Amino acid sequence: MTVVRNDAVPRRLSSQTRERVGAALMAVSFVLTGLLGLRILQHWSGVPFWDEWEWAHLSYLARTSGLTIGDLWQVHNEHRNFIPNVAFVLIDRIAGWDILLELFAGLGAIIVAQVFLLLLVRKTIASPVLRGAAFLVASLLITSPAQYENFTMGFNLGWEICTMGLVIAVYGLSAAPTWGNLALAIAGALVASLSSGQGLLLWFCGLVPLIGFPWSLAKRVAWLLAAAATFVTYFSSYVPNAAGHVSVLGNLGAMAVYALMFLGVPFEYRYDVWTGITSSVVALALIAAILFVAIRATSAEIVRACLPWLAFIIYALVASVTVAQSRAGLGLLQAESSRYVAIAMFLFIGLAGAICALADRRKLPQPKIVLVLAAMYLALGVVAGNDGVTMWTFWVDDRALVGEQLRAGDDRHTSRIYPDRSRLKTLIKEVCAVSDSPVGCAVGTST
Repeated sequence: MTVVRNDAVPRRLSSQTRERVGAALMAVSFVLTGLLGLRILQHWSGVPFWDEWEWAHLSYLARTSGLTIGDLWQVHNEHRNFIPNVAFVLIDRIAGWDILLELFAGLGAIIVAQVFLLLLVRKTIASPVLRGAAFLVASLLITSPAQYENFTMGFNLGWEICTMGLVIAVYGLSAAPTWGNLALAIAGALVASLSSGQGLLLWFCGLVPLIGFPWSLAKRVAWLLAAAATFVTYFSSYVPNAAGHVSVLGNLGAMAVYALMFLGVPFEYRYDVWTGITSSVVALALIAAILFVAIRATSAEIVRACLPWLAFIIYALVASVTVAQSRAGLGLLQAESSRYVAIAMFLFIGLAGAICALADRRKLPQPKIVLVLAAMYLALGVVAGNDGVTMWTFWVDDRALVGEQLRAGDDRHTSRIYPDRSRLKTLIKEVCAVSDSPVGCAVGTST
């Protein structure tokens, strides 16, 4: 796809100035990633939390030569975390159970996602300033402390791998229609699918650029065959967890509210439900306007510039519906889980990218209104990120406190790091049998 330069930035800015502003915006974007890495390094806890404790058993099996492919492939909360499980075992073998290394593995996935986002932005937007703006918005969301769960729990590595896989897949399908780029896209989708359940959605949202760009029939069939093989393998011997599932027809209202809350979680102010819902509704209205403009466009180049960003939007929308169906039974407030920012943020990343792509071609309807709304979203995003910092600090400090209590033999507060006290004792005992336990061995060996 050839980008036609039609800079929407006022002409009073010289070409050199526009290049400098765009470069500055991109530099700030990578500074945000550096600040995230610094935050992880300065504020993390070596005490595992909830799902992380399941890796204790993998460590025990790996160190006693009892680990099998089936152990790595097993379903956990309806997800197959095969690749994160493999990553954990490798890290555990090299450096022991080190949550900080797991967190930095996730940061590595974020950096790779940023690199491919940068390539996508450069491909679809000509204006240096608009290109930098789109990349900055995406970086603000990808590195936002609002998703503090993912940045403090090594077990959530799969969520960051899904972010990486999605961006790689969309970029590959939006690039030149070669077998090499198709292989890149399939690899991204496959890695995501084997890391967490939402990765399966990549095969559906990837159809947008696959159909919209001039891919040959053979390559489109290859994508579909890869998707079919992935789904058949994934769901072989799959046992779903019915907890939280609701019937669609009998719970349309609850599912709709849940989905709106889910989509708005990156912008919730002080965890106010209505802030998130309003953010979702306004974003959906803007998306409808963008689709209207894209559909009416007579230029295939304009339509194709929006397609990659539309793929991101569809990913978030489809995820909001599937998660609502499988989790609404746990209560609407469950939609506010900070880990969901890693999915919902793509609604707004896609929206920002599409807006900048249309503005680049002077096809943006009501640009002043859009700019005001964009400023509001940025402000809300910063506030939500600040709220995330507060929760991040609380999570890490609370886990560290419980860890100190356990090392001192006080196991009265174990429910704050794992819901099943008896199971936790067993897991600690397994860890202590093969290595040093992050919480000591007093609980694991007591009766």
